[in-house]
Amino acid sequence: MGKKFVILVDMDDTIECLTDAWLERLNSQHGTHVTREDLTCWDFAKPFPTLTEEEVYAPLYDGEFWETVKPMQDACEVMKELIEYGHEIYIVTSSVHETISAKMTKVLFRYFPFIDWNHVIVAQKKQMIRGDILIDDGVHNLVGGDYVKILMTAPHNRDYDAEANDMIRVDSWEDIFQVIRSLSESSSGLQVGHCDVCGEENTEVVVCCSTCGAESFSYCKKCLAAGAEPYWPLVTYISMAGSRRDDINDAYNEIIDKTLNHLGIPEKRFWGDVRAVQ
Repeated sequence: MGKKFVILVDMDDTIECLTDAWLERLNSQHGTHVTREDLTCWDFAKPFPTLTEEEVYAPLYDGEFWETVKPMQDACEVMKELIEYGHEIYIVTSSVHETISAKMTKVLFRYFPFIDWNHVIVAQKKQMIRGDILIDDGVHNLVGGDYVKILMTAPHNRDYDAEANDMIRVDSWEDIFQVIRSLSESSSGLQVGHCDVCGEENTEVVVCCSTCGAESFSYCKKCLAAGAEPYWPLVTYISMAGSRRDDINDAYNEIIDKTLNHLGIPEKRFWGDVRAVQ
């Protein structure tokens, strides 16, 4: 693959099969016979007219229920492969605080152990999050977002005209892999511009994601090869972790060294700037 992306990934019915487990639980408990084909809108309670809203949503607040939610086919393998190719993946979920703990421990960290809390974002308005791509089954999360919009097909969105609304519809994680590979290869060319690391103007640069959080910068060939990051974004990022080397893990200490050596900036100044922005 060429260009590396910051990929935002929804959780429910995007990397795991919440709908299947939810239907099975409600049908089993209440003697109903609702199927996936009956789910024609986002409102999960609509196909259950004999149940109260509290009864419909009760499973989500039952920690044991989340043990029955299984991963979507190929989601784990494709996400791992995308990370190996150099893309950065963040799970973005609108889960409420009462359900988040069980969902994380019994689904996400169980089936996707390569994702940690540093790569989980909880937000109701996903349009506020910066990223290159959002993969989601919720149309309302994609509309208005400043990212490539990949719509995972689900019962409630199957009649939505994704193409007319600037979205790419996919039916599987294999589809997702092919879409991202195509986007990466078509966006990988160098362009003439400003290097965000050394400041050189009118030079060949490539825009790619930073190692310092979910941001993208322009890197000239020399800075990219050196593994250097833009100075002030690096200062800001490190300031959130600590104020001295012992507070920072080895991987980020290495990035600090590469950046300071490449830019010729004294270490004393760097740590002074870190403390100044804290």
